Amino acid sequence: SDMLDMSRMDLGKLHLELEPVDLTELVRDSLDVLESLLREKSLQPSLEVSGTPQPLMADRARLQQVLWNLLTNAVKFSEPGGRLTVLLRHGDTAATITVRDEGQGIKPEFLPHLFDRFSQSDAATNRRHGGLGLGLSIVQQLAELHGGSVTAHSEGLGHGAAFVVTLPTRRGQPAAVAPLFSDSEQARHIEPLNLAHLAIVVVEDDADAREILGMILQNHGAAVRLATGYEQALALIDEAMPDVLVSDIGMPGKDGYDLIREIRQREQAAGAPRLPAIALTAFARAQDVDTAIAHGFDVHCAKPLRVHDLLATILRIADPAGRPTPV
Repeated sequence: SDMLDMSRMDLGKLHLELEPVDLTELVRDSLDVLESLLREKSLQPSLEVSGTPQPLMADRARLQQVLWNLLTNAVKFSEPGGRLTVLLRHGDTAATITVRDEGQGIKPEFLPHLFDRFSQSDAATNRRHGGLGLGLSIVQQLAELHGGSVTAHSEGLGHGAAFVVTLPTRRGQPAAVAPLFSDSEQARHIEPLNLAHLAIVVVEDDADAREILGMILQNHGAAVRLATGYEQALALIDEAMPDVLVSDIGMPGKDGYDLIREIRQREQAAGAPRLPAIALTAFARAQDVDTAIAHGFDVHCAKPLRVHDLLATILRIADPAGRPTPV
C-alpha cells in the first residue's frame, strides 16, 4: 500500500530491484492496464515517443507504480471525452515522461504543496474528487530514489495539468530499446545535476543502499567505487585518491567516525590535501551534526536522502571554492 511504501521510504528500507527497463514498453503496458478506466470516461489516450533511447537501469515495478499513480490521477481529474497524452522523450543523458490531461487544472498557489503528504486539493483547487493522499508524494520519492525528479505544471483551473518525470540514463552503452516534449516556459523544473566525472568513494555496509547510491551517482556522471566498510574504503583511497568520500556512519566493527579519523590523521602526517567527506546517518539532531563535523566530516546528510540535495552537496564540497575550511 502507499502508506506502507511511505513508511519504508521514511526508514530508508525501500529497496529497488534494478534491471534494464524498456520505457516505451513500460508506458504502453501501463496504458493497457488502465484501458477500462479510460473507456469508462470516454477518454482518448495518446502516446508520443521521440529521441534515441539510452540504457536505463531501474526497478520496473516501482516505475510502473509511478506511472499508474500519475495516469490514474489524470483519469480521475479529467472530464469525460477529454484527451490524455503521454509524451516520452529520450535525451542524451535523461528520459522524460510527461502525463498531460485536459482536466480541471491546479491553482498556482497549490503547486508548491502538490507533493506534500495528504495534500487536500479541494481546499486549494475546488476539485470535486478530494485530496491526492500519498500518491504524488510516493511518485516524488520513487523518482528521486532512481536519481530523477518529478515536477507539476498547470496554467490554472480549467487548463489541465502536466506531470513530468525525469530519469537519468546511462549513455554510451548498447540500447535495449528503440522509438515530444518541450518544457513550458513557466515550468518549475529541477535540472538534473552533472557530477562531471568526479571520482567518488561510497562506503555503505548495506548492499541495497550501496548499489542504489552508486547507481544514482554514476547516472549523474560520477566515477564511483564502492566499499563495504572501513578496511575496503582505506584500500580504495590508498589505490587512488577520490575527489569526494561519501560514508555511512553506522557500520559493523569500525564505523564511519573511525574511518574519517584515520583519514584525517594520515593527511596530517603526510601534509596531504584534505579529502572532502560527507557523513550519511539516520540521525539528524543538532548534536549528531556537531559530532560528525568534530570527527572530521565536512558535511552531515541525514537519511532518508533527497537525491538532488546530496548531488548539490557533492558538487559544492568538490569545488575548492565551496569546501568548508578545516578547523
